[in-house]
Amino acid sequence: ARRGVWRDRAVAMASMALPKRSTRGMRMNKLLEDEDSADEEFWNQDAFAEEEGDGVYESESEKEDVFDSDFDEDESSSDEEEVHVARERTKKVLKAPERKPVKPEGG
Repeated sequence: ARRGVWRDRAVAMASMALPKRSTRGMRMNKLLEDEDSADEEFWNQDAFAEEEGDGVYESESEKEDVFDSDFDEDESSSDEEEVHVARERTKKVLKAPERKPVKPEGG
């Protein structure tokens, strides 16, 4: 409820701070009208017009997908076809030095 009160108060103060003018907002309205007319002019170009034959379009027949004859067979696991992966190098990891416990003097 407090936010609404503060917002109403801010709007009232802003309207009192600005002097009354009969031309307030006219430039903005002109810009908005120009934008609307430019937008309408753009979308009414011939390139965007619907063609007469668009509704009668029929897709071309497509050839059925063909798979190789061995598509469903499992792969064989013969030694000749195995791929050996070289061992990856590991980078040395930098570690923070370990703190050694401090020995009490005389001990």
